Amino acid sequence: MSEVYNNFSKYFDNAKLTKLKDVNNYSMYLGKVRTMLRNENRYLVAFVNKDKSPLGIKKNLEELVWFSLSTRSLKEEHPNIDYIAYELKNDEFSHQKVYKSSYTKLSTTYTPVNKNAGFKVTILHQDDETTEEFVKSGILFSCIESYNTIITKI
Repeated sequence: MSEVYNNFSKYFDNAKLTKLKDVNNYSMYLGKVRTMLRNENRYLVAFVNKDKSPLGIKKNLEELVWFSLSTRSLKEEHPNIDYIAYELKNDEFSHQKVYKSSYTKLSTTYTPVNKNAGFKVTILHQDDETTEEFVKSGILFSCIESYNTIITKI
């Protein structure tokens, strides 16, 4: 397993995700994150190349060779998905600097200072946000915990 997978597995305390569905050429795994927000459901979502595992199987994050990992706030609820828990980290990985590398009307993409980090981070804009609202640099932790984030392995 590469350093990218190891670091994100550690960040999320190797959360156990449930296979929700297969779509086209990928499989989707989900874990529900507890929140005090009433109208919002938070999820950790991993997309992997389509696998042969049955729907409903539970796998630890370190077992998944994901190409996309997301923290998302969604209106829809998935009642058959287990809650996951992880403690926020105060380490070098989660506090690494990221810089705005591109933006569109729909999203802003950040890349780590370390060009060999092996991932990029995309923040999805909310309806009322504009690209000017997104800072030129920040830390990985802030991006992940916004729950509008897609992490792409590169």
